[in-house]
Amino acid sequence: MLLSSIKSRLCSLAVLVALACASQASAQVTSHGILSSNSLERLGLEREWIAHLPISSIYSEIHHLTQSINPDVQVTIFEIDHDGRKVTFSSKGLDTFGKPLGVEGAKKQADQFIARLGDLEKLPEIVQHDIPDITFFIQTNSGMIHSIDGQTGRTIWSQVPGNVRYPSQKPAANNKFVAVVNGLTLYLLHRKNGELVWKRDLNGVPGAGPVFGEQGIYVPMLSGKISIYDIEDPKAPVGSFQSFGHVYNTPTATSKTVSWVTDRGFMYAGNSFDTKLRYRVEASGEILASTTYLAPHYLYFTTVDGYVYCVYERDGTTEWRFSCGQSMSEAPFPHGDAVYVLLDRGGIYRLSSQDGVVAWFSPRIKKILSVTDERIYCTDAMRRLWVLDAKTGSPITSMDIQGIDFLYTNLETDRIIIGKKTGTLQTLRASNLKYPQINIELVSSKDDAAETKGDPNNQPKTEQPMGTTPTNPFGAGGGGGNTNPFGGGGGNTPDPFGGGGGGNTPDPFGGGGGGNSPDPFGGGGGNAPDPFGGGNDPAPDPFGN
Repeated sequence: MLLSSIKSRLCSLAVLVALACASQASAQVTSHGILSSNSLERLGLEREWIAHLPISSIYSEIHHLTQSINPDVQVTIFEIDHDGRKVTFSSKGLDTFGKPLGVEGAKKQADQFIARLGDLEKLPEIVQHDIPDITFFIQTNSGMIHSIDGQTGRTIWSQVPGNVRYPSQKPAANNKFVAVVNGLTLYLLHRKNGELVWKRDLNGVPGAGPVFGEQGIYVPMLSGKISIYDIEDPKAPVGSFQSFGHVYNTPTATSKTVSWVTDRGFMYAGNSFDTKLRYRVEASGEILASTTYLAPHYLYFTTVDGYVYCVYERDGTTEWRFSCGQSMSEAPFPHGDAVYVLLDRGGIYRLSSQDGVVAWFSPRIKKILSVTDERIYCTDAMRRLWVLDAKTGSPITSMDIQGIDFLYTNLETDRIIIGKKTGTLQTLRASNLKYPQINIELVSSKDDAAETKGDPNNQPKTEQPMGTTPTNPFGAGGGGGNTNPFGGGGGNTPDPFGGGGGGNTPDPFGGGGGGNSPDPFGGGGGNAPDPFGGGNDPAPDPFGN
């Protein structure tokens, strides 16, 4: 009897412990997807804001989130650390007449505060923080777009471009406009208020959402074409890039290039300031995710057969590639001197962004949320939020976030953006990072586009791997040289794209000795103009060769 009583009490105690643990776990996330303050504090995090979007869970839910950072609109904050507390003066603050202080007014108030401190052995310094405007454009699966202030969570405007019955692609935004594809129509909205600027029928079936470049709006088509629409003139002729295969991912745009991948294992890049195609890179396997960019030089992508590629942005040279030994379908996450890659089976590598050397590997991880210089915030397949040490990959702490079903991979800033698809959104930050850290290249619309075009640094590298130094990295010319990587002309190098010294094999890149077929790459000595300036074509070479 005594033994039976002891066993009964132990079972009861075990049940109580299990219930207590379950109660604690459920208390970490409410039914609305809100994390408790105590749980966040244990992870070294703080909540910035919570937003509840007017979304009916019966008919729609959050489908896409686009984060746009506008350097043209900034808030300047002057911070003074004095007597154990921080005193701030913002350019958005109001003076005695109720008017915004502006930068000069805020700086004047900060100087006056310092002056009132009197004679101190050491006066505190004034630290200036310039915070660009951050806006979230949240799209539901019914096509509704909500513009949310990324620093307060306040809803700025809501708009439904197009027909709610048609599928919508992920929206894109620049400093002035928002572009969204609904059905077979491209819509351009004002960023500030969501009003329609213009709409235009597409010349194909879209494969993914658009992106803004220097030249215009780039819309990827399933056929492999990238259509380019003029922002200022909706009736202007449509430019295009052509690629081999289908495009299922949004291109990546920088101040110099627009790059995209196809399902045939190719990565392409064209100029973002005109319609000239720069290069293509043939990967070892299928590519399922977009390229990612690390300023000022590198593009990264992963393949299904387990390779990570680092490509020099300006000329397509493969700087390095690394085999992880497992399939990858997520885009790499570059940050500073590191690039993080995820395995489909679970696990995260930290590689050197310069040469691909492995720093560490951590198992289980399935998704990256955000990265700082010191911490990596990520989740595993069991929906636990993990905090890893960025230098060693060692787990610091973790928390169950069951109930959170919207997780955003934030390449742009250090903030953690999570919530419920039914409309609850919240942003979290490390307790020691009061102001957002911007992790991407920012391009102001005030910058002169001509500076980008005329920048001598915007030319391909002249050095080549394996000690070769051809004068033209595209090997244009109709001579008998052996340095054409695309096999154009009459050289002895075999042409992987089917070109040759006047052969009859069709070349998707138009290579050939002297054929009359139009050559989109201008190889050989044909009559077609050469956009890369090779052969006998007197056209200038945009790559400066």
